[in-house]
Amino acid sequence: MGTSDTSALEHVVATALRGDDASNDPVEVRSWIDGAAILIVARCELARLDVGSSSRGARIAKLAHEVAEAFYISTGELLRPCGQSSDPQRSLLVLAFSHDLTDTLEASRGRGGHTPLADAS
Repeated sequence: MGTSDTSALEHVVATALRGDDASNDPVEVRSWIDGAAILIVARCELARLDVGSSSRGARIAKLAHEVAEAFYISTGELLRPCGQSSDPQRSLLVLAFSHDLTDTLEASRGRGGHTPLADAS
């Protein structure tokens, strides 16, 4: 999956928003790419995010990191969550990410998969 095809990201978001309960509540997800920017908009019942002791904002931030992790697992490319917003009255959730194709695990940690040591000189 590359950034030109965001259908897998849309699927991750929809699955996470549905949670364990595969109810008939509709979850619609759309995404757009412009250079290094990825924008995901979802329409769903946001009250489902108010589970447990976490606030809605904390749950949305966690969701953004889950999406970035799923993208990394699929592609080896890093996404950085840049922002999130919600409008419960309109049942809208917006997630924004930054993506740089040169920002891979190898680029950030070196070829051995470890963080390079600082130059000792």
